[in-house]
Amino acid sequence: MDIGLGQTTWLSCPATDYEDDFEEYNPLALDDQETRNEKVRSSVTLVNQDPPTACSPDITAAIAEAATELGLSTKHMVSRAYHDSTFMSRIAPTAMIFVPCKNGWSHRPDEFASVRDIENDVRDIDGARRDRVVQAIRDSVTAIADKRKVRSSVTLVNQDPPTACSPDITAAIAEAATELGLSTKHMVSRAYHDSTFMSRIAPTAMIFVPCKNGWSHRPDEFASVRDIENGVAVLALTMAKLSGGTWPSDRSEL
Repeated sequence: MDIGLGQTTWLSCPATDYEDDFEEYNPLALDDQETRNEKVRSSVTLVNQDPPTACSPDITAAIAEAATELGLSTKHMVSRAYHDSTFMSRIAPTAMIFVPCKNGWSHRPDEFASVRDIENDVRDIDGARRDRVVQAIRDSVTAIADKRKVRSSVTLVNQDPPTACSPDITAAIAEAATELGLSTKHMVSRAYHDSTFMSRIAPTAMIFVPCKNGWSHRPDEFASVRDIENGVAVLALTMAKLSGGTWPSDRSEL
């Protein structure tokens, strides 16, 4: 099980008719700047107990069923018991499927798989609640592997601490936006950003501009020129405020 912890990033973004970029991730908007977002990424490998020299459809079915059951059970568990958690689960059907053959492990797609790898990603603003989800997933792995008579392995890969943005910087961002006639919204960002690591050496915050339909990090991502301009203006005024500098009376001077 690969486990990594994410960060809390507080956003101030000029509001438009577009949906917020991160509400699709988790429709949770908070004003409490002490709330922390933490991420857990897990990978579970299921392997046939006694790999044969030639895989059979029955063995393949057992591995696939165990993998599917694990994915469904963890998703159900999170949605039912931990409704404030964001959970993503995917079965990697190609990258981590290997089958035993005469000369070792094969990647050929026309051969039956005896190994199945699953990656889980659990994110929450509550670290203790997140840890309960992770433990429940571990328990499910053990129970399902025993039931389906397959071996399971759980591996910790990384564990990064959460990050809280600087209240002073986020306040300056909100103040700058207000002076420019723009509305703002404090939110939790559940994606990894450079701020996760930059915050270890300097106070950090982020400004996000709206994207059409809330879509970002995809080919059809679109932000209007006006929204981009607003974001740049907010950034410039924020930096002026934090540095004690002056602000041009004519916005065209930016």
